[in-house]
Amino acid sequence: MTDRPIPDDQPLHAAILPEEADPAAHDPARRRFIKLGALAAGGGLLAACSETSLSSDPRSAAPAGQQGQALPSATFAQSRQILSEPMLQNPGPDSVRVVWFTEAEAGRHRVFVGEQAERVFEATTTRMSQMLEDSGSQVFERPTAGLTTPEPRAVFRHEAVVTGLTPGRRVPYVAVSEFGGAAFRSSYAYTLQPLPRPGQPLKILLSSDQQNNRMAAANYQKVAETIGPVDAVLFPGDFVSQPNRASEWFDRASVNNPSFFQSLQGTMQRWNPSSPYRGGEVLQFAALYGCLGNHEYPGRWRLDPRTDDPENTGPKSINAMDNDPQPRWYAEWRYEQLKATINPTDDPAFREKWIADNSFDFATYREMWSLPEGPEGKAYWAQRFGDVFLISLDANRIWRTWNPNQRGKFTEAFDNGLRRVGDNPAVWGFGDFTFRPFGPGSRQYAWLESVLRSEAFRNARYRIVLTHQTPAGLGDNAVPVQAIQRVTVELTDGTLIGPFLATEWPQRWPEVLDRLRAGQVRYMRYEYPLDADLWRTAIEPLLLEAGVHLVHCGHSHLWNRTQVGAMHYLETANVGNSFGAMFFETPRSGVSPGQGPRPNQPGNASWRNATVNASPQRTTLTWNPDDYPTFGDPHRRPMAMPTIFNPMRAFGQAEEDVPFIASNVLTAFSIFETATGLVSSYVFDTRDPSGPVRKFDEFRIG
Repeated sequence: MTDRPIPDDQPLHAAILPEEADPAAHDPARRRFIKLGALAAGGGLLAACSETSLSSDPRSAAPAGQQGQALPSATFAQSRQILSEPMLQNPGPDSVRVVWFTEAEAGRHRVFVGEQAERVFEATTTRMSQMLEDSGSQVFERPTAGLTTPEPRAVFRHEAVVTGLTPGRRVPYVAVSEFGGAAFRSSYAYTLQPLPRPGQPLKILLSSDQQNNRMAAANYQKVAETIGPVDAVLFPGDFVSQPNRASEWFDRASVNNPSFFQSLQGTMQRWNPSSPYRGGEVLQFAALYGCLGNHEYPGRWRLDPRTDDPENTGPKSINAMDNDPQPRWYAEWRYEQLKATINPTDDPAFREKWIADNSFDFATYREMWSLPEGPEGKAYWAQRFGDVFLISLDANRIWRTWNPNQRGKFTEAFDNGLRRVGDNPAVWGFGDFTFRPFGPGSRQYAWLESVLRSEAFRNARYRIVLTHQTPAGLGDNAVPVQAIQRVTVELTDGTLIGPFLATEWPQRWPEVLDRLRAGQVRYMRYEYPLDADLWRTAIEPLLLEAGVHLVHCGHSHLWNRTQVGAMHYLETANVGNSFGAMFFETPRSGVSPGQGPRPNQPGNASWRNATVNASPQRTTLTWNPDDYPTFGDPHRRPMAMPTIFNPMRAFGQAEEDVPFIASNVLTAFSIFETATGLVSSYVFDTRDPSGPVRKFDEFRIG
């Protein structure tokens, strides 16, 4: 572990460590446990004894009535049915949850805790309800090309609640699964702890948007090698691309698209032996605190014949369903049209299921992660973690294409034969609609106000907010801003309905539907006025007044940061598949593509040529180009240059200093240290597996 920038000429040791190697040799509890684990691997028994006493003959120290516990020699990696290593979730004042995933429902699953494995905790087992594979999956040693429709996959989550822990003290643990006449264990190297005590120095990883991106395994391997075990991971959304595709979490066979847990648990080479990177053992030691991203919200669930809307004619693949949500108000309206047939007794449970299946939900996220909970469950929450007060917000909307004349951000699909938009609303997208209200008047906003007034928040040394979709930054996805849509319906006779706010859709829908059924709706316009940005006008002032120190966001797959007053914004999500940093107003020589300006913004020449200037003309509607800035932060916030050196220039990705990393070869991560308030960012060139990790930026909060 290092607390100092790594010199430019000092490479990190890149050799693959054996399974029992200890990346945190400074931890005496872990060193002692590894030695004892070697005895079990050789056929000895790990007997019970007190956590504070270590006898040369462990069995002699067993309390009366306590039997020694034999641990299996076979490891998790030796069973194809074990899908993950154990991980820590949602610690309490004297507890933490240990979670892992298998394909084994039967059997017994336990966690052994202590330097002699003297305490045992039984795990409860639940089946993940929406795990699937289809022909687009890449599953290790299992062909999927013949799957004509998505097939359910049996994935089981095991959770043991470990209690009786002491804040500030790490304790060794081993997870054990027994099924089918065999038993397997996790490594002896892992340690756990409960919520940290106030004043306890912590190192916290800031990351997001793993999303099966190609640099993820390298990124988290270098976290583990450079920093050692961290105390928590703050992860603002977009865990994977399609959350209901099981292999994206566990056992994807793709060097360029590593699964989530392969990257964050150091098992990449188990499933992808040819990978030059193994990932990092991160989650085995640190609880992950996440927030919802747009990719945690898959769309309409088409696999239950009872709830599949017959008017939805879209394809039934994992990807198609994932990208096919509709607003909840529309699903509620549609249910009312069908309920006499599908639910004549109006059973409330079936009603809710039908509406969720025909709009959106985040069932996989809810089932996978134990998290703090707020008024609407795990959608948003607050938690004190040592000296840090964390707030997780749900300010998400669906992501759709920028392209004109398609179902996208700004309009619906235009039918060139009919010379108007398609007249089946079951395949409409309704633009980039917001999943859960978060502005003034919403339940979430009222909750946020109350949290910011709380004594626990005000007394915290550090105050950090997690939100996914870019509230500030250079990313392509920073535009359009997070405004409530303004909707305009152009009719074939040239008259308009609207503009009106998207919140008025339930009242406006009967009139629009009548015109649609009559073939009179020519074009749809969805606008996102810059001056109506809910984050800028409503959320940011609240956070500034309350003294929030850091907003950690994601969504655009880059590194950049800025500051508003005393509050910092940081996106540190550069693990590949960068969407660019739209920094330059015009293209620059010597600068890699995707660094500006933003393409296909409504109001620019190419957009007008495809719509109002097309021959024949598709619409008379126009968009205000000032609402969709083509470069820079949409509100012209100045972005901070890296304070130590400029990675893009140093590694040949730009010919001048730039305030970002947007690259598919350079990967970045950030570490927050509570002892000093320092946020340090590191970069690694994935083209050289044995190359150095270099610290390139730092700033202080608090």
